[in-house]
Amino acid sequence: MCKQGAEKEIKLTDGQIKSCDECIQPIVQLFNDYGLQTTASCCGHKKQNGSIVLKDGREILIIENYNDARMINGLFPPLQPRQSEWKYSLKRKIARILLSAKK
Repeated sequence: MCKQGAEKEIKLTDGQIKSCDECIQPIVQLFNDYGLQTTASCCGHKKQNGSIVLKDGREILIIENYNDARMINGLFPPLQPRQSEWKYSLKRKIARILLSAKK
């Protein structure tokens, strides 16, 4: 994390020159070098998690450490649950429906 206002230039995929926080400049530049244009970025300045926003609408979060990242990841269901997971989830939903119908 860098001090707020400490910035370095990056070259976007369309050739524009912009600036971003110097501590994440290498990774922001890397995204642009590989054709993933960025539209915004901030390291968070030790006040919040950082992020890099891509032109296509995706956002990459910059989490301070591995344990925090795993905790945040665990808050969301898997995007593509394994076959057994969706079957288990479906069985639970069916059981709830059947139990509520009996009442």
